[in-house]
Amino acid sequence: MPRSQKAAFLRQGEYPNKPNAKKAKLIDQYYAKSHCVVCNTLTDQVLCETCTSEPHKTIYTLTSRQTLSQSKLRKLLNVCQDCSNLSALDAITVCEADYADVPCDSLDCPVYYERLKAKKDVTATSSYDNLINEL
Repeated sequence: MPRSQKAAFLRQGEYPNKPNAKKAKLIDQYYAKSHCVVCNTLTDQVLCETCTSEPHKTIYTLTSRQTLSQSKLRKLLNVCQDCSNLSALDAITVCEADYADVPCDSLDCPVYYERLKAKKDVTATSSYDNLINEL
């Protein structure tokens, strides 16, 4: 808490942990948190009305994102496999997340962090299958 606010609480005799203290409002309360997955417009649902009215464009966009994220992860896994000097059968182990992985934990390698980010992208885009089936 900044010093000026702490001093103001002390002068007024109010403390933030007191039960009768006024609850502070956060700026997040005033903004909508739901955006369309495809076009990023504000909406109450996963897809906005425009994207649901044009299912062919929505399906194309979602499948394109899935394909791009999967191919990026595949390329990064190939880089890690080449770096670790392991054969394809030795390097690939099955993970809990239903995709292949190369056993590496070098914290100095920038490809390692790109690979972690790509894994998150693949996991996020895997939920698009349900949206495509609903359309």
